[in-house]
Amino acid sequence: MGFVSYELYQSMKENCSGNFLDFDLSNVNCMNDLQVFENLVSGINRNQVLEPLCHKTFITSPTPKEMLKDRHRRSLAKLEEGFVAKKVHGYRASCSRAYTYVLLEYWANNDAVRKALHVREGTIKNWMRCNYDLSYEHEIDNVVEYHQNISTKGYRSLVYSGDHDMIVPHISTEAWIRTLTNLSVTEEWHPWFVDGQVAGYVNVDAGITHYMI
Repeated sequence: MGFVSYELYQSMKENCSGNFLDFDLSNVNCMNDLQVFENLVSGINRNQVLEPLCHKTFITSPTPKEMLKDRHRRSLAKLEEGFVAKKVHGYRASCSRAYTYVLLEYWANNDAVRKALHVREGTIKNWMRCNYDLSYEHEIDNVVEYHQNISTKGYRSLVYSGDHDMIVPHISTEAWIRTLTNLSVTEEWHPWFVDGQVAGYVNVDAGITHYMI
């Protein structure tokens, strides 16, 4: 997608040495480039760039310094927490994903649904899509070694990426899959279909199937 100019992209690559997350805060040129980038994409729904930006909280993007501090994704998680909590009843119909978040909680807390899913009665009081009250620490930043391990042992993995997702871009997923040393391509990149229409693309390596949706 053409969100930034070729010149800015090249400048970011050079000034940030290709590292746009764990960059040196004293690198003024890199910081300036990243701030220009943030300004350019601040009005975009980064979860799905073709969908409307439906909540004002998402319009304000983190600065490069905030990105480094909160790892960006964690910052988005906090934004999303407030987003879901508001129940979004007043948002326009085009923001269908917002309504899906709300309906998901109604669905998961329905007694008939819980019975169908064999949820033991009394074990879950109120299901939440994202429970940020759980006490845990972010200890694992990279799970590539785990994929390397399980693929070596013969386990299969299904990995999917959204081709319009700026939070977890597909090129990043493809890059870490290529770092695995024991994989061989069993199915070349090809389209997959739903009702005769191309729904995305898929690549199959020995042990890992990567779907683009």
